[in-house]
Amino acid sequence: MTEVHGLGEAPVAVLGTGIMGSAMARNLVRAGLRTTVWDRSPSATAPLSQAGALVATSPEEAVRDARLVITMLPTAAVVESVISGDGVAEAFAQGAVWAQMGTIGVAATTEIAGRLGQLRPDVMFVDAPVSGSKAPAEAGQLLILASGPREAQAIVRPAFSAIGRKTVWLGQAGQGSRMKLVVNAYMSTLIEGVAEALELAGQLGIDDAKLAEAIEGGPLDAPIADAKLHKMAHGDFAPEFPLEWALKDVDLAIAAAGTDTLPVLAALSRQWRAAVDAGHGREDVSAARLALGHHPRRPATPQEEPARKETAMTAKPPREQIPDVMGGPEPDEELTDLMGGPRHGTDLMGGPEPDEESTDLMGGPRHGTDVMGGPEPDEESTDLMGGPQPGR
Repeated sequence: MTEVHGLGEAPVAVLGTGIMGSAMARNLVRAGLRTTVWDRSPSATAPLSQAGALVATSPEEAVRDARLVITMLPTAAVVESVISGDGVAEAFAQGAVWAQMGTIGVAATTEIAGRLGQLRPDVMFVDAPVSGSKAPAEAGQLLILASGPREAQAIVRPAFSAIGRKTVWLGQAGQGSRMKLVVNAYMSTLIEGVAEALELAGQLGIDDAKLAEAIEGGPLDAPIADAKLHKMAHGDFAPEFPLEWALKDVDLAIAAAGTDTLPVLAALSRQWRAAVDAGHGREDVSAARLALGHHPRRPATPQEEPARKETAMTAKPPREQIPDVMGGPEPDEELTDLMGGPRHGTDLMGGPEPDEESTDLMGGPRHGTDVMGGPEPDEESTDLMGGPQPGR
């Protein structure tokens, strides 16, 4: 077993270099941290090699010398397959920290932490899902919802400072995942509320732009709601946070609650599942609008056309009844992990997703740009509770 380097060197390994993981790895390299990356898809790691990261041929090789191991993978099933397979957990360096930063749910996080503690009691587990999507990830402006042992904080601090605008420590491991589900539940109800308000506006003859004008600048003018309203109004469903991952997080929240106490989220899950089944899962969460009535969609750009074709191929014929969110898999669906397995033909390890993470409710850009958390490179940060809004 390899001894870790001194704290000053703090080598980092990133497993999973989709949109979020690759952005994080770039910021780690820019911060001067020796960064090793691994992903099943060579196309996902090749650009990072050019940026200065070391590319490992296996996850075991990636973690061997790392003081901090970051996993940024989309589901619990994928995390399990990577860490539990091929002796990766055994390959962790003595005294290393594993920061699990994807959203995989409370139960899976607890189980994984427990197994790691039995197998490698010397390795510290930090549960640290992030809030933010593509633009804040690229700008190093993610909100990190961290939980785990105090002894790990000094070890993760250089890396977390490179990838995030703020780290909130919430207590023992598992609290970060709990907070993430609460934040995303809030976000999801806001987005569905925007979609249904636009549908009602159309039925009552209210112009979308007039609705936006009426809300702008007042107490209802939340950044996430404003950004998604403009994306929906313009028929722009290019993925910033894909609908299928938003649905995964809603289902994780319902499962974590454990009782029938979240009727709005349960109904929202059925509604969004219908949209995903109709082929909109890889589009932005604003595609929730497409499950309501009939309205125009802007033409796809050449860059978006392949994703739209793939989405169309995964579409399912309409069903007479949408099953309850806690029901089993559909007869024609691949069995999914309760903690958030892939949906509708998604390859478990198929390289970068359109966006594997969710969004930051604390602020973000306006009018259809990438939302949530942290400023765009050329924008001032926005606070949900007040402060200047970009472009106002």
